[in-house]
Amino acid sequence: MVRFGALGLSHHDIDAIRQEAMQFAGIGLLTIGPDGTIIYADRGILRIFELEDRYPDVVSAVGLVAGDILGCGGVLVGLAESAKARGRLHAMECQITTARGTRKWLLCDAYGLPASGQPFEAVQLMMRDISPRKRVQEQIARLNQCLLHLGTDTGANINMLTAMAGDLLGADCALYNRLSKGMLCSIGQWQTPAGYDPTVRPDGHLCYDVIKGGAAEPVVVRDLPSTPYASTDPNVSLHGLRTYIGVAVRRMDEPVGSLCVVYRRDFEPAADDLALLAIVASAVGIEESQDIETGRVLESNPALQGLLGYSAAELETLRVHDFVAHEDDDIAESIRRVVSEGRVFIGERLYRRKDGSLVEVEVSASLVRYRGRDALSVVSRDMTERSRALRSLRESEKKYRDLVEQSLLGIVVAQSPPTRLVFANEAIGTILGYTTAELTSLSPEDIPVLVHPEDRGLFFQRFEDRLVGRPLGSGYEFRGVRKDGTTCWLEISSSRIEYGGRPAVQATFLDISGRKQAEASLRQSEARYRTTLEAMSDAIHVVDRDLRILLFNQAFRAWIVRLGLPKDPIGQTLFEVFPFLPAAVEDEYRRVFVTGELLVTEETSSVADRQITTETRKIPMVENGVVVSVVTAIRDITDRRNSERALRESEERYRGLFDNATDL
Repeated sequence: MVRFGALGLSHHDIDAIRQEAMQFAGIGLLTIGPDGTIIYADRGILRIFELEDRYPDVVSAVGLVAGDILGCGGVLVGLAESAKARGRLHAMECQITTARGTRKWLLCDAYGLPASGQPFEAVQLMMRDISPRKRVQEQIARLNQCLLHLGTDTGANINMLTAMAGDLLGADCALYNRLSKGMLCSIGQWQTPAGYDPTVRPDGHLCYDVIKGGAAEPVVVRDLPSTPYASTDPNVSLHGLRTYIGVAVRRMDEPVGSLCVVYRRDFEPAADDLALLAIVASAVGIEESQDIETGRVLESNPALQGLLGYSAAELETLRVHDFVAHEDDDIAESIRRVVSEGRVFIGERLYRRKDGSLVEVEVSASLVRYRGRDALSVVSRDMTERSRALRSLRESEKKYRDLVEQSLLGIVVAQSPPTRLVFANEAIGTILGYTTAELTSLSPEDIPVLVHPEDRGLFFQRFEDRLVGRPLGSGYEFRGVRKDGTTCWLEISSSRIEYGGRPAVQATFLDISGRKQAEASLRQSEARYRTTLEAMSDAIHVVDRDLRILLFNQAFRAWIVRLGLPKDPIGQTLFEVFPFLPAAVEDEYRRVFVTGELLVTEETSSVADRQITTETRKIPMVENGVVVSVVTAIRDITDRRNSERALRESEERYRGLFDNATDL
């Protein structure tokens, strides 16, 4: 089989260029036949589906049923059928499970490949693994939404945070265990198995060791059945646990509990997983710090006594006016509001301690029945503890921001009107050549300069559509403009969120300039291919499977002009350009497309008032094991055949004279 050899480029050269470009862009190629078997698969596909060990040589996968070995028959069938129906699918996202059980997100392009008698028989798939990007996007968005939706019920909040930890890390179960009265109690639970005991003695349990250790970083224990915990922690054997990840939860700098996720399989967490678990644990710690110190003149608890420095008996001798450092009229007005409305949030107040110092507290009060009469139940929260909680919250927010800032994806949050970038991470600044401060300070008039003029209409229309909640596709590509004026190609994916109490669009950007450069390399190889054609003296043209002329060289153009045929045949079929060709020519081309073999023929045709004789070489062009076009080299041998005929006629006349001669 001739593969590019007649054109000066070997198949090895072309394949090397293609493989290098695809590997650079993180892409895998797969061609599936009409029966679902693999016609072609490159190493990128084997890496994506984690099949390198099973099929070390890509050739060994050819001929096997794609759905069987890739484990995603339904996905492949759906993509293949859609591609056959439409001819092409662009940027379709789908989920698959690899041979090792890994769930992945893929971005797929699918192309129907024509075959004899049917428009699209085989299908070529180009797949790119976008799992890291999708996972980070989903985790960040869900973490943000969960933190924003925490309410005033601490128990419900802790359960919500526990569930979020288990769900985000793909665990089988998640727990928040806290020490209480010498027992280990599961305060937060998510997907606990049947028969689970939420209150146990702590000794020997993994969570108890994490609490005692008090480490700020998560603890990971894999292969649990081979560790001492298999005998000391009954949950390991009872529930078939294999992997444990836990982190201490701190309250006022003291470890009081452990947030953990567990798996019935071996699981190796990524750095992002551990960072997320630590952030959630910080949020649980903040909830634990929201305990309320209460107190009343009629009765007080030890917390209020400790806050003010009085004993219970001393407080019962005091009026509220004695330790609330505000005017009597202000105090009286607050009491009247509580009696009238039943429950009032009074807000921040100053209490005077026994030693004369002041302490800032937050106060709420309710009208209750106490020993058969109306009374006020006052809840006072020490703002010192709240300040610590706020610091912990800021630290949690910093960890969340660090997670965003350290992402390889550019992340922007934008609002309108007016159009402003209210948040930008370091990655998008690096991509565009700006600092984050420069990006967030751009005026509405300056923001459009970040987008190539030809792409601005589409970009800002999709931004407005996303902002108002109109349904849109998953993402698209556009050209960005860096600060230095150079152009870069970006892939964008966006979602509508709430930011600062207003609708906003959160967008992630992936710099795909490298992929575009790889595509340019492929185009350059095509240019070299065209140059090779032009350097050949034979009249050459290239046809596709519909026998339409795709390109030709100058020798071909000069030849058809001499014959008085159309001088610009691009897009026309052979029989439109050469109406005198016999029907057998079409059969010859079909034979080359099917067999992939070189075919040499000779034809004599009548053009205008003359007879021409040509020698034609039909050379198959093979890509990914499929003949996609045929290069035809035509050599006009009319003069040679005429000379041969004249020579034969001369020989015959000479022989006649010789045979009729009478002399010896």
